[in-house]
Amino acid sequence: MNKQDQVKITAAMLHSVVTCERRPWMDLFADPARREEASPFLEMLWRRGRSHEDEMIGADPAASINLQIVSSDTRESATRAAIESRTPLIYGGRLSCGDLLGEPDLLRHIGAGKYSPGDIKTGAGEEGGNSEAKKPKRHYAVQLALYVDILERLDLSDGRRQAFIWDVHGEEIAYDLVAAKGKRSPEILWSDYEQTLSIAREIISETRVPVASYQGECKNCVWYGACLADLEERRDLTLLPGLGKSKRAALSPVAVDIPALAHLDPARLLDEKGESIIPGIGVETLLRFRDRAILSTSGGAAYIRGDLTLPEAPVELFFDIETDPMTNHCYLHGFVERRDRRNDGEHYHGFFSESMDPAGERGAFAAAWDYVQRSRPCVLYTYSKYERTWWRALQVKYPDVCAASDIESVFSEDWAVDLLAVVQSKTEWPTRDYSIKSLAQYLGFSWRDTHPSGAASIEWYDRFTRGEAAARDRILQYNEDDCRAMRVLLDGIRALKLGPIADPI
Repeated sequence: MNKQDQVKITAAMLHSVVTCERRPWMDLFADPARREEASPFLEMLWRRGRSHEDEMIGADPAASINLQIVSSDTRESATRAAIESRTPLIYGGRLSCGDLLGEPDLLRHIGAGKYSPGDIKTGAGEEGGNSEAKKPKRHYAVQLALYVDILERLDLSDGRRQAFIWDVHGEEIAYDLVAAKGKRSPEILWSDYEQTLSIAREIISETRVPVASYQGECKNCVWYGACLADLEERRDLTLLPGLGKSKRAALSPVAVDIPALAHLDPARLLDEKGESIIPGIGVETLLRFRDRAILSTSGGAAYIRGDLTLPEAPVELFFDIETDPMTNHCYLHGFVERRDRRNDGEHYHGFFSESMDPAGERGAFAAAWDYVQRSRPCVLYTYSKYERTWWRALQVKYPDVCAASDIESVFSEDWAVDLLAVVQSKTEWPTRDYSIKSLAQYLGFSWRDTHPSGAASIEWYDRFTRGEAAARDRILQYNEDDCRAMRVLLDGIRALKLGPIADPI
């Protein structure tokens, strides 16, 4: 029996296919020596997942049997025995059929010996946050569909409409796998599953070898270093800011790597009407990508495109929040305050949620809100719209702190600047992305922590809530550095020289 015959398609594999096709290929075929250790953040997710599952099952008296305590060698036979006994709810079961292997968190007896599968998640059960336009998460749906598929093959399924998620809020979210995704989308989730399953089989058989691409979310993957080394060796196009794998595919007929794009004749990018020949990429964007390729290959310095006018005030606040999206909790609002552009007198102010509950979150939000009000008139600098989005959501949760109109006033264009938008529209940098860390480090700034990241901050806060008091100082220091990095970036942008404009065409 060869390796391909031994490989089973699991829910974890399908999740990987949805998020990054390269990941399952690396798991199967890459040199294990190139694999990195799982980060503390990933270990926290696994621990939190197990704890959440135990809490959910322990709170439900209908949890008739727990097979997690059964060895993996005998778990499938134990699951089949529980099904034959028509056990109402099976936790930690295991079923297989052909090349499919499923380990659903839950199997619920619906009647007549038929079961519907469910999973327990540490995140929200749907996409869309607090909006009314919520929809199922694709990576959850393909996992549930795998379980349903196995149950159908074993003649144990009650249909494709009863799968469900128990999410972080303790809510049960139904996943109808054959309902249309939306009014404008006739496709169904089951079709997504069939397509994902087909891709997984192609990867296993090596008839499909996915190419790595540079994405910000890859940084927590155990294969990040290996993939990045391969991308740099190939001078891959996705190492240019904003150029993802779909645009790489569109550009492949005219440029296979960064040097090829840098040397591309602009005239080759246009048809007889002067329009872009690249589907989905307009002329202006094409030329911006070409400029970035030239900057990457020439070793040139960052530059600005045209004039830049920013609001002025004696007080500048550089604002960054720390949140745990999985628990929907904002645990820190941090500000570096600078007056009259004097760096020697700047101060950090951090408003920390001392507990992972509404009281702690509201207290930190209220204190931060009061600080901003006392600092006005001021210019508020952020890096993306993230802070505004969260403050809007916090105002809805805690309307006694401030009104919705107050939030809009603070973030008005007259007094608030999204530095990421400035970077994207007005500047060019010889970096592989436009994250605040890449740009501030390019300008000579260093974080004091050896492994600074938003994911790490979440893991530190998890430690703090479990009694590790020292983690609080680490979070505050990291957040202060993030805020100060924005100040460094602002000063760097103001010092940039006017750079080349793309070739006229």
